[in-house]
Amino acid sequence: MDHPLSDLAHLLVFEEFSPPSLAFMELFLQTYNRDNRKENQLSKKEVWLLAAVWLTRMVGWNLRMQTGDKRSIIEKQAVQSAQFIFDQMKD
Repeated sequence: MDHPLSDLAHLLVFEEFSPPSLAFMELFLQTYNRDNRKENQLSKKEVWLLAAVWLTRMVGWNLRMQTGDKRSIIEKQAVQSAQFIFDQMKD
């Protein structure tokens, strides 16, 4: 239903940046960029920025639904995921 990039970011976040999801991102970008004009092509940074937005959305929703120890687990996972995204954007 959403834009394909939203679906890709959603997949990356929910699959916790697993090797298969990262490989899928590479394949998606190759296909997307091959099939679009130069001005519409995407960089990995743009995909990672979108993943950061999805991560924020997911964390916000999860934190509203949890209390106590579960909240701290979600917060810790969010920090780890954000660090992973920032590390990927350095390249």
